[in-house]
Amino acid sequence: MNIKVKERGWAGHFCCAHRCKYRRNTLVSDGTRHIIVSSVGNMTINTDINEIGHRKYYETMVFRGIKEGPYIEAGVSLELTVSDDLKMGIYSDSYDDLPADVDNIMDDQHDAIVEWVKNNFDKCYKENKNGTLCN
Repeated sequence: MNIKVKERGWAGHFCCAHRCKYRRNTLVSDGTRHIIVSSVGNMTINTDINEIGHRKYYETMVFRGIKEGPYIEAGVSLELTVSDDLKMGIYSDSYDDLPADVDNIMDDQHDAIVEWVKNNFDKCYKENKNGTLCN
């Protein structure tokens, strides 16, 4: 199977992604089927860095890709399951407690998820977040 990976320059999910300083959107595709790996974090409102979820400052989500006009976008109602061994976010009681290189750590997490999706494309594409098979 010939899987292609393409980094894209816009956020893939999260309604406040425009406030996030950290955004990655990676398209993983076999040419006809598409999976989006989307990471966001470091959300700034005014000058404060805010959580994007309870104690969560960064997150990655994986979705089936759907065609929207000329683009393949995240089907946010079609979240996909990945290995339980993968970290899907960065949590802390305070942003100040996070390491100085937290964006690099998130990059490594995002890359590991993209690699897993690429190597397990069929399995990932078929299984949605609640564990049932998608067509």
